[in-house]
Amino acid sequence: MPGKKIYLWERNDENFLQCWPKNSRQAFLQCQDKASFFSKIKSSNDIYIPEKIAFDPLAARGILNSALMRFGKLYYQERTGVEFSQAGYVTKGSVHLKNSAGDTRLGAGMFFCTPANSPYTLYTDEDWHGMWFHLKNNSFLSNRLKHGCIYRKSEKIDELFFAATCYLKEIKKADRAYELLDAYAELIEICIRHDIARNQDKKFLDFMAQIKTKPAKYTSSAAAAESLGISAYELDKICTRETGMRFSKYLIAAKMGLARKYLSRMCTISEIASALGFADAFTFSKSFKSFHACTPSDFRKLNGHYNSRKYL
Repeated sequence: MPGKKIYLWERNDENFLQCWPKNSRQAFLQCQDKASFFSKIKSSNDIYIPEKIAFDPLAARGILNSALMRFGKLYYQERTGVEFSQAGYVTKGSVHLKNSAGDTRLGAGMFFCTPANSPYTLYTDEDWHGMWFHLKNNSFLSNRLKHGCIYRKSEKIDELFFAATCYLKEIKKADRAYELLDAYAELIEICIRHDIARNQDKKFLDFMAQIKTKPAKYTSSAAAAESLGISAYELDKICTRETGMRFSKYLIAAKMGLARKYLSRMCTISEIASALGFADAFTFSKSFKSFHACTPSDFRKLNGHYNSRKYL
């Protein structure tokens, strides 16, 4: 490999090697762990790292780490295997993905997704601009990646780039709007999921989309399954395959998504509890705290919603 003097950074440990050419740039969408290599580097013209926020809407959707980036010629990365899957998108230039299936060149408009614990190498002979996302491993990913890495033309790269760019702009603001971050995070998740699995069950996805907007409609998995004419077991099986989680977990995540939106508006805790189908404010608050590690009132304060009237 070329001499060290051409690199801005080098990261090397037992399972990982990464070399950045000096003209590389990267903007993280999420705060970096204290043990991370990047946590020791201050934000600059070369790298941006957001501060920790009270609630990470990307992490809540199974995105462990993410960034918009521009890597220069001779960028190199090698992994021997990690517990997450990596999705990468090319918006300009190209990158080579080398794994057990061979060496594939990915040009602008393409994406790839690697299985968890799968060795691979990325390298460039020209500039590579794009996005990357570390995805928490689940049954949705393992089922789609059981035959190895996916790489093909992305159908959602424009929408994804828009959402990621807007997310970055919003998170940089001192008075960021959490409701906007949540909306952009959901769009990011939808785009990545669509690119990974294009042949999902449309009828079921339409049903799940309704759940997100009206989660109080069904009080149990059995009631939801009955509306589809299937058993609760079948509903869990399909939901796990299509979303990576059981229906009960998907339902509570949908309720918590709406709860965060309502908390940014002039809604009382009792009104939110009733709208989401909880028996009372206490039951809702207990569920919210279990999901977010803070009470609804604390969440409202932490996210700057001191005077809820202005968020109406």
